[in-house]
Amino acid sequence: MAQHRTDLKGRPRTTTTTLMLTTLDIDFPATLLLHARDSAALNERSRFLLALKYFELGELSSGQAAQMCGLGRVQFLDEAARCGVPATELT
Repeated sequence: MAQHRTDLKGRPRTTTTTLMLTTLDIDFPATLLLHARDSAALNERSRFLLALKYFELGELSSGQAAQMCGLGRVQFLDEAARCGVPATELT
């Protein structure tokens, strides 16, 4: 089943793989809305940052993290690099 969503820059994208998801409700300070266009943008950014952190901790693969925030794997890795999170750990 294909899902039609937009990426972080508002471009349309289609995903066809299925990841079992559950919903998490989080209370957050209203001041975060000052930094977002609207609550949908805040939701999108929050999903990305949460997926990024789980990826950084090694708890999600790049593919799983990408699916969690609704991006393609390569795009997720590009965004991760922009945030200072390397695709691989070279230690």
